[in-house]
Amino acid sequence: MQRGVPLTDPDGCLVAGHPGRNRLVLREGCPTDRRGAFVALTSAGRTALEAAAPGHVEAVRRSVFDVLTPAQVSSLGEICAELLVGLEPEGGCGAASDTEPC
Repeated sequence: MQRGVPLTDPDGCLVAGHPGRNRLVLREGCPTDRRGAFVALTSAGRTALEAAAPGHVEAVRRSVFDVLTPAQVSSLGEICAELLVGLEPEGGCGAASDTEPC
């Protein structure tokens, strides 16, 4: 998506950082944690994502899945599933304690 969307920041942070400027995303504060925010695609953002998706999917397939054996793909799936479990907040967006870094 980065190649198809003009950004001024190389890692894409400004897409979510300035939602009014790019009209690709909307940002809303988390009601239970003032440090958190939710980001949602606008219709223009959805269009940009859909335009970037076919090339991105092919690049991921070619760079990741085509070079792995079926057993390695299975292991990658198991690893990713465990990582996702660890990323899920137990209490919603405000699950982090006040002393825990954001």
